[in-house]
Amino acid sequence: MLISVLGESYVGAADIMNCDIGTIKSRVSRARGILRGMLAPDF
Repeated sequence: MLISVLGESYVGAADIMNCDIGTIKSRVSRARGILRGMLAPDF
């Protein structure tokens, strides 16, 4: 939500969530993959 909806940077989101930037990147990647699978399950 912070990155995709609110337009926050990865660094800003990491600061807000008080975690490493790598954690933010992996969570965003995982969430995008899940969403991609939900929208186009046959691909």
